[in-house]
Amino acid sequence: MKKILFILFISLISFQSFAQDPDLYRTWYLYYVYIDLDIPYYISDINPQIHPFITIEEDLSYSGEGACNSFSGAFEFLGGSSLNSIVFNNTDDDCGYQNHNSFENDYFWLLSSGFEYIIT
Repeated sequence: MKKILFILFISLISFQSFAQDPDLYRTWYLYYVYIDLDIPYYISDINPQIHPFITIEEDLSYSGEGACNSFSGAFEFLGGSSLNSIVFNNTDDDCGYQNHNSFENDYFWLLSSGFEYIIT
């Protein structure tokens, strides 16, 4: 489970248009991510089970949970169908399982890194 790439957001959010689509503003549950752009990594393979999610609000603020820690922040709309995360905060409790901690390190790094996400 090296780096969880921005493909995570493409798998979480897939829409025709950002500005027109109210379906963006809801809770999204993470079922899998792509590692190295080729290999799907299924969240259901993590033991003990976790249920990561993100809720995106109409003002582009977001909140959610990784393996055991919560997070919140805000996206910025860049125009067209692009956005990026401009604010990110998270709790940093030890989850008690190394694979949970590793997942959160990668997941939170992805959310906090300021990548431009393109909604397609």
